[in-house]
Amino acid sequence: MEEQLWRAGMYQILAGLLTEPDETSAAVYVDDKAYYEEVCKQDPMLAGREKDWPVPPSTLAEWQQLYYQSFVVSAQKCLIPVESIYRQWTYDETCSLPIAKEKGHLMSDAALHMRKLYQEYGVELPESMNQQPDHLALELEFMGVLVELGNLERQRIFVREHLDWVVELFAEAREKNIPQYYQNVLNLIEVWLSIESGRLGERTGKNGKCS
Repeated sequence: MEEQLWRAGMYQILAGLLTEPDETSAAVYVDDKAYYEEVCKQDPMLAGREKDWPVPPSTLAEWQQLYYQSFVVSAQKCLIPVESIYRQWTYDETCSLPIAKEKGHLMSDAALHMRKLYQEYGVELPESMNQQPDHLALELEFMGVLVELGNLERQRIFVREHLDWVVELFAEAREKNIPQYYQNVLNLIEVWLSIESGRLGERTGKNGKCS
């Protein structure tokens, strides 16, 4: 398996781990686990990490309950894995709205930029995610698209501009002590993004903005 293919595939399966489980999830999980194990053989940075793959509950009902506890119940108890929540709402100095310099609000500048990127690359935004175009699952999927296209500099810029906030997300997951399964999911994403940042840093050395 070529590196470009398994890297793109990893972003897709990690995004899938953050979606609400349904009747198809168990079958998809088996395939994704096998894919991850194959990637561990291909990527020396993941060698021996097969055990890191998160193991869900045995029933769909339990799995869904863990999802709700992690991402759906009150914001005081769960996570909102959306970039805007962790960003200043806007950097537009002409904006006079009270929330302009605050964090914790949806549809920030980051979300608007994600919409622009989807349009530029011909990526269709699911209707159900219309108000969360910068959800982590969508951003991981988009990164997979960039990997498929093969432009390393664009990948590096996207990681720097749109995935650096996840450090705060991971810390909050531990602080709020969300259910262990989804802590394991986020731990796996954290490890992967750390590896990817190093990989892209080694291969690119330019600065720029993702347009």
